[in-house]
Amino acid sequence: MSYQETALSAAHAEVKAELARTDTKASLLLAFTGAMLAGAWTVASSVHLPPAAVAFGAAGVAVLLAAATYLLWTVRPNLGGTRPQGFPKWATLTPDEIRDALSEDDRPAHIAALSRIAVAKFARLQRAIDLTADAEAAERAAEADRADAEIVREILECTEAQLANARATVTEQAARIEELTAPTPADASMVLLLHYGRPHSIHPDKAAAYAYAATLGAPSSGWVPVGECPAADLRWMCTPFIYDAGHDHFRSVTAPAVEPLGGAL
Repeated sequence: MSYQETALSAAHAEVKAELARTDTKASLLLAFTGAMLAGAWTVASSVHLPPAAVAFGAAGVAVLLAAATYLLWTVRPNLGGTRPQGFPKWATLTPDEIRDALSEDDRPAHIAALSRIAVAKFARLQRAIDLTADAEAAERAAEADRADAEIVREILECTEAQLANARATVTEQAARIEELTAPTPADASMVLLLHYGRPHSIHPDKAAAYAYAATLGAPSSGWVPVGECPAADLRWMCTPFIYDAGHDHFRSVTAPAVEPLGGAL
């Protein structure tokens, strides 16, 4: 076999192998593109996205669709057009014409036709890969924008909760201030409970003061006016106060106390 025969056979085999590899690459990339489109659709239909993320996502989907178009065009069978070679040409011939055609060495023409097809496929595959990379960049930008929007949403929710707590606190404080600044009624009174002449506690009335003193060991009955006995000599003593509207203050009045049993306790 001459060198030319060997070279033609090798070139013919090489171009056919390149065509097969191109179709395999295009098929794998087409499956990957389909998965990306499915993922984008799932996210868009199940998650509320901000406008910027929607814009980036839509751009990515458009680019993916363009890449898918190039890939489908790549794997689309090419029958040679008006000048077919190989089996597309044989399909148009009669048995006798096929016998005559095979008697001639048409490998150069076949190699040229297959090479043009392979180059066109590679160009479309290259363009599809570039578009897929652009789509991935757009999807990453959409995901980053979605993450930023999620962070902003969490901050807003936290701020709203803090504002609600602040409003509740302000309302509570306003009610307390209103309560403290409300005018004192003319018939208001209170009772100061003294322990050996020292203020111990304040109560709304004598009954409450007596009951409280009983929890501390004082008798529940037997409270009598103290007369001239010093308050420091008495274990428990009640001093009532009434509100003096004319002077806007409380003033003390004579009240009973527990006399010491056998002297000051």
